[in-house]
Amino acid sequence: MSWQEYVDEQLVDTGCVSSACIAGLDGVIWANQGLEITPDEVRCIVSGFEDASNLYAEGLKIGGVKHMLIKATEDNIHAKKGSAGVICCKTGQCVLIAAYSEEIKPEGTNAVVERLADYLRNVGY
Repeated sequence: MSWQEYVDEQLVDTGCVSSACIAGLDGVIWANQGLEITPDEVRCIVSGFEDASNLYAEGLKIGGVKHMLIKATEDNIHAKKGSAGVICCKTGQCVLIAAYSEEIKPEGTNAVVERLADYLRNVGY
């Protein structure tokens, strides 16, 4: 399965994610469907897995839009803008970034993203 197929079939087509991308930990975007994000924004997210203090202070930006950070661990970052938001999961070699709209429950988005992240970790990514 290609990286684009993972984004399309395992994330967006589930109905629990409105847009998403998979990027390398260096910020290079491997696959994307509808998520306006820059490599610099990806790198800021990746650095937030180690130290989220800047994300808490400045917010997490996706496409230049500031989201309020609500949770950050070494593998998982959650941020919101109103009732929409974004969930990011880090694996050994990449980061999954999935946005959800106001109509989507974040619990569903989290389950879908975590499931794919767990799979990728188990196969060495």
